[in-house]
Amino acid sequence: MLRVHPVDPGVEEWKPGQIFARELPPRTETDLQAIVRTFEQKDRYDPEVWPSGEAYFIGKLRETYLGELLDTVGEALRRLPSTPEPSEVPEEAAETGS
Repeated sequence: MLRVHPVDPGVEEWKPGQIFARELPPRTETDLQAIVRTFEQKDRYDPEVWPSGEAYFIGKLRETYLGELLDTVGEALRRLPSTPEPSEVPEEAAETGS
């Protein structure tokens, strides 16, 4: 849940790990719009300078609610069981599809 006005943090208790109640201050919205616009115009910037600008923008993004959200998604992905490489699947399982 993302709101311009303060959100009751108690709503997160409804579905822990699924609801993240955060306020979106106007400044953050403006910063995010500027980041998106700059990335859309990436080809206008010096390729040698772009990596430092990109690192700055990613840092700004991480300071927002999106940084927290991306961290949560990353943690969830790390907890998933890994998919075996085709060479690790026994031949009989590969043939039967099980």
